[in-house]
Amino acid sequence: MKILISNDDGVFAPGIQALAKALSEIADVTVVAPESERSGFSSALTLDRPLRATEISPKVWAVNGTPADCVYLSMNGLFNQLGQDESLDQHFDLVVSGINSGPNLGDDVLYSGTVGAAFEGRLMKQPAIAVSFAGPNVRSYEHPDNYAKAANWIKDFIKAGVPSLPPRHILNINIPDVEEYAGRYSRIFTQCSTAISASRRSRWIRQITNCLSSWQSKLVKRPQTIDIEELTMIQLCIKKQQM
Repeated sequence: MKILISNDDGVFAPGIQALAKALSEIADVTVVAPESERSGFSSALTLDRPLRATEISPKVWAVNGTPADCVYLSMNGLFNQLGQDESLDQHFDLVVSGINSGPNLGDDVLYSGTVGAAFEGRLMKQPAIAVSFAGPNVRSYEHPDNYAKAANWIKDFIKAGVPSLPPRHILNINIPDVEEYAGRYSRIFTQCSTAISASRRSRWIRQITNCLSSWQSKLVKRPQTIDIEELTMIQLCIKKQQM
Protein backbone atom coordinates (compact mmCIF):
# COMPACT_ATOMS: atom_id res chain seq x y z
CA MET A 1 0.00 0.00 0.00
CA LYS A 2 1.19 3.52 -0.84
CA ILE A 3 0.08 6.22 1.60
CA LEU A 4 0.33 9.97 1.15
CA ILE A 5 0.50 11.93 4.41
CA SER A 6 -0.19 15.64 4.80
CA ASN A 7 -1.38 18.02 7.51
CA ASP A 8 -2.01 21.67 8.34
CA ASP A 9 0.42 22.04 11.26
CA GLY A 10 3.44 21.93 8.97
CA VAL A 11 5.95 19.35 7.85
CA PHE A 12 7.99 19.67 11.06
CA ALA A 13 5.04 19.20 13.42
CA PRO A 14 5.40 16.32 15.90
CA GLY A 15 2.01 14.85 14.97
CA ILE A 16 2.89 14.22 11.34
CA GLN A 17 6.30 12.86 12.29
CA ALA A 18 4.72 10.32 14.66
CA LEU A 19 2.14 9.38 12.02
CA ALA A 20 4.73 8.87 9.30
CA LYS A 21 6.86 6.71 11.58
CA ALA A 22 3.94 4.49 12.56
CA LEU A 23 2.48 4.06 9.07
CA SER A 24 5.88 3.33 7.53
CA GLU A 25 5.71 0.01 9.38
CA ILE A 26 2.79 -1.14 7.22
CA ALA A 27 3.05 0.91 4.02
CA ASP A 28 5.21 2.86 1.59
CA VAL A 29 4.82 6.39 2.99
CA THR A 30 5.38 9.74 1.29
CA VAL A 31 4.98 12.99 3.23
CA VAL A 32 4.03 16.19 1.41
CA ALA A 33 3.04 18.94 3.84
CA PRO A 34 3.12 22.73 4.21
CA GLU A 35 6.49 24.21 5.05
CA SER A 36 4.89 26.02 8.02
CA GLU A 37 1.57 25.99 9.87
CA ARG A 38 -1.47 26.46 7.65
CA SER A 39 -4.30 25.88 10.10
CA GLY A 40 -7.72 27.19 9.10
CA PHE A 41 -7.11 27.06 5.34
CA SER A 42 -9.86 24.50 4.74
CA SER A 43 -9.75 23.30 1.09
CA ALA A 44 -8.14 26.47 -0.26
CA LEU A 45 -5.82 26.21 -3.27
CA THR A 46 -3.09 28.75 -4.06
CA LEU A 47 -3.78 30.49 -7.39
CA ASP A 48 -1.89 33.80 -7.14
CA ARG A 49 1.75 32.66 -6.99
CA PRO A 50 4.02 29.76 -7.95
CA LEU A 51 4.36 26.86 -5.54
CA ARG A 52 7.70 25.39 -4.56
CA ALA A 53 8.33 21.86 -3.26
CA THR A 54 11.53 21.10 -1.37
CA GLU A 55 12.67 17.61 -0.39
CA ILE A 56 13.92 17.94 3.18
CA SER A 57 14.62 14.21 3.63
CA PRO A 58 13.91 11.05 1.62
CA LYS A 59 10.19 10.99 0.70
CA VAL A 60 9.47 14.05 2.85
CA TRP A 61 8.54 17.24 0.98
CA ALA A 62 7.75 20.76 2.17
CA VAL A 63 5.49 22.96 0.03
CA ASN A 64 4.98 26.72 0.35
CA GLY A 65 1.24 26.31 0.07
CA THR A 66 -1.89 25.04 1.76
CA PRO A 67 -2.70 21.49 2.88
CA ALA A 68 -4.98 21.05 -0.14
CA ASP A 69 -2.15 22.29 -2.40
CA CYS A 70 0.10 19.55 -1.05
CA VAL A 71 -2.34 16.75 -1.83
CA TYR A 72 -3.36 18.20 -5.20
CA LEU A 73 0.24 18.56 -6.36
CA SER A 74 1.13 15.07 -5.19
CA MET A 75 -1.61 13.57 -7.35
CA ASN A 76 -1.10 15.83 -10.35
CA GLY A 77 2.48 15.79 -11.56
CA LEU A 78 4.62 16.95 -8.62
CA PHE A 79 7.05 14.05 -8.71
CA ASN A 80 7.14 14.01 -12.49
CA GLN A 81 8.11 17.67 -12.60
CA LEU A 82 10.80 17.12 -9.98
CA GLY A 83 12.33 14.21 -11.89
CA GLN A 84 11.17 11.73 -9.28
CA ASP A 85 9.39 8.40 -9.75
CA GLU A 86 6.49 9.21 -12.10
CA SER A 87 4.55 6.21 -10.79
CA LEU A 88 3.98 8.09 -7.52
CA ASP A 89 1.70 10.64 -9.15
CA GLN A 90 -1.97 9.69 -8.85
CA HIS A 91 -1.07 6.21 -7.58
CA PHE A 92 -1.47 6.56 -3.83
CA ASP A 93 -3.88 4.10 -2.29
CA LEU A 94 -4.76 6.25 0.70
CA VAL A 95 -4.41 9.84 1.91
CA VAL A 96 -4.05 10.41 5.66
CA SER A 97 -4.05 13.96 7.04
CA GLY A 98 -2.77 14.71 10.54
CA ILE A 99 -2.21 14.14 13.33
CA ASN A 100 -3.74 17.52 14.08
CA SER A 101 -2.94 19.20 17.39
CA GLY A 102 -6.47 19.63 18.70
CA PRO A 103 -9.90 18.29 17.73
CA ASN A 104 -11.82 18.89 14.53
CA LEU A 105 -15.50 18.64 15.46
CA GLY A 106 -18.75 20.34 14.51
CA ASP A 107 -18.32 23.56 12.54
CA ASP A 108 -14.52 23.26 12.84
CA VAL A 109 -14.47 20.78 9.98
CA LEU A 110 -15.54 23.56 7.61
CA TYR A 111 -12.36 25.54 8.33
CA SER A 112 -9.87 22.79 9.14
CA GLY A 113 -6.84 22.41 6.90
CA THR A 114 -6.50 18.87 8.23
CA VAL A 115 -9.95 17.98 6.95
CA GLY A 116 -9.34 20.04 3.80
CA ALA A 117 -6.33 17.92 2.87
CA ALA A 118 -8.37 14.76 3.33
CA PHE A 119 -11.15 16.17 1.14
CA GLU A 120 -8.61 16.87 -1.58
CA GLY A 121 -7.67 13.18 -1.49
CA ARG A 122 -11.21 11.81 -1.51
CA LEU A 123 -10.89 10.55 -5.08
CA MET A 124 -8.32 7.93 -4.06
CA LYS A 125 -8.98 4.18 -4.15
CA GLN A 126 -9.72 4.22 -0.42
CA PRO A 127 -11.54 6.85 1.69
CA ALA A 128 -9.19 9.61 2.80
CA ILE A 129 -8.71 9.96 6.55
CA ALA A 130 -8.41 13.10 8.69
CA VAL A 131 -6.91 12.45 12.13
CA SER A 132 -7.00 14.81 15.12
CA PHE A 133 -5.80 14.50 18.71
CA ALA A 134 -8.30 15.85 21.25
CA GLY A 135 -7.44 16.86 24.80
CA PRO A 136 -6.69 19.86 27.03
CA ASN A 137 -2.90 19.47 26.76
CA VAL A 138 -2.31 18.42 23.16
CA ARG A 139 -1.45 21.91 21.90
CA SER A 140 1.52 21.98 24.26
CA TYR A 141 3.00 18.72 22.96
CA GLU A 142 6.27 19.27 21.11
CA HIS A 143 7.65 15.75 20.66
CA PRO A 144 6.51 12.94 18.34
CA ASP A 145 6.44 10.55 21.30
CA ASN A 146 3.46 12.48 22.67
CA TYR A 147 1.51 11.45 19.57
CA ALA A 148 2.84 7.90 19.31
CA LYS A 149 -0.16 6.20 20.88
CA ALA A 150 -2.62 7.97 18.58
CA ALA A 151 -0.39 7.20 15.59
CA ASN A 152 -0.25 3.52 16.47
CA TRP A 153 -4.04 3.46 16.85
CA ILE A 154 -4.36 4.76 13.29
CA LYS A 155 -1.79 2.23 12.10
CA ASP A 156 -3.79 -0.65 13.58
CA PHE A 157 -7.01 0.84 12.23
CA ILE A 158 -5.64 0.93 8.66
CA LYS A 159 -3.93 -2.44 8.96
CA ALA A 160 -7.24 -4.06 9.95
CA GLY A 161 -8.84 -2.75 6.76
CA VAL A 162 -10.14 0.72 5.94
CA PRO A 163 -13.96 0.81 6.19
CA SER A 164 -15.95 0.86 2.97
CA LEU A 165 -17.68 4.20 2.43
CA PRO A 166 -19.65 5.72 -0.45
CA PRO A 167 -17.52 7.39 -3.15
CA ARG A 168 -16.12 10.86 -2.40
CA HIS A 169 -16.52 10.42 1.37
CA ILE A 170 -13.81 10.77 4.02
CA LEU A 171 -13.29 9.58 7.59
CA ASN A 172 -12.86 12.27 10.26
CA ILE A 173 -11.36 10.60 13.33
CA ASN A 174 -10.82 12.38 16.65
CA ILE A 175 -8.71 10.43 19.12
CA PRO A 176 -8.91 11.42 22.81
CA ASP A 177 -5.69 12.06 24.70
CA VAL A 178 -6.08 9.56 27.54
CA GLU A 179 -3.78 7.10 29.25
CA GLU A 180 -5.62 4.09 27.84
CA TYR A 181 -8.73 3.50 25.83
CA ALA A 182 -11.11 1.73 28.21
CA GLY A 183 -14.80 1.01 28.48
CA ARG A 184 -17.52 0.41 25.91
CA TYR A 185 -15.88 2.17 22.99
CA SER A 186 -12.48 0.50 23.26
CA ARG A 187 -14.21 -2.88 23.36
CA ILE A 188 -16.01 -1.98 20.17
CA PHE A 189 -12.69 -1.02 18.60
CA THR A 190 -11.11 -4.32 19.61
CA GLN A 191 -13.99 -6.34 18.22
CA CYS A 192 -13.99 -4.44 14.94
CA SER A 193 -10.26 -4.93 14.42
CA THR A 194 -10.76 -8.66 14.01
CA ALA A 195 -12.36 -10.57 11.17
CA ILE A 196 -16.14 -10.40 11.51
CA SER A 197 -19.03 -11.86 9.60
CA ALA A 198 -21.05 -9.77 7.15
CA SER A 199 -24.17 -10.16 9.30
CA ARG A 200 -22.42 -8.90 12.42
CA ARG A 201 -20.91 -5.99 10.49
CA SER A 202 -24.37 -5.04 9.19
CA ARG A 203 -25.80 -5.26 12.70
CA TRP A 204 -23.12 -2.93 14.07
CA ILE A 205 -23.74 -0.45 11.28
CA ARG A 206 -27.46 -0.43 12.10
CA GLN A 207 -26.70 0.03 15.79
CA ILE A 208 -24.43 3.00 15.26
CA THR A 209 -26.85 4.52 12.76
CA ASN A 210 -29.54 4.36 15.46
CA CYS A 211 -27.05 5.86 17.91
CA LEU A 212 -26.38 8.76 15.57
CA SER A 213 -30.09 9.32 14.92
CA SER A 214 -30.75 9.43 18.66
CA TRP A 215 -27.89 11.86 19.19
CA GLN A 216 -29.07 14.15 16.37
CA SER A 217 -32.58 14.19 17.84
CA LYS A 218 -31.17 15.09 21.23
CA LEU A 219 -29.08 17.86 19.69
CA VAL A 220 -32.13 19.42 18.03
CA LYS A 221 -34.37 19.17 21.09
CA ARG A 222 -31.90 19.88 23.89
CA PRO A 223 -28.62 21.28 22.48
CA GLN A 224 -27.41 22.20 25.96
CA THR A 225 -27.16 18.48 26.84
CA ILE A 226 -24.48 17.76 24.21
CA ASP A 227 -20.92 18.28 25.39
CA ILE A 228 -17.70 17.97 23.43
CA GLU A 229 -16.72 14.70 25.14
CA GLU A 230 -19.94 13.00 24.01
CA LEU A 231 -19.51 14.37 20.49
CA THR A 232 -15.93 13.14 20.31
CA MET A 233 -16.81 9.64 21.47
CA ILE A 234 -19.76 9.35 19.07
CA GLN A 235 -17.52 10.29 16.16
CA LEU A 236 -14.93 7.73 17.21
CA CYS A 237 -17.63 5.10 17.64
CA ILE A 238 -19.13 5.83 14.22
CA LYS A 239 -15.85 5.67 12.37
CA LYS A 240 -14.79 2.39 13.90
CA GLN A 241 -18.12 0.62 13.83
CA GLN A 242 -18.52 1.09 10.07
CA MET A 243 -15.92 -1.64 9.44
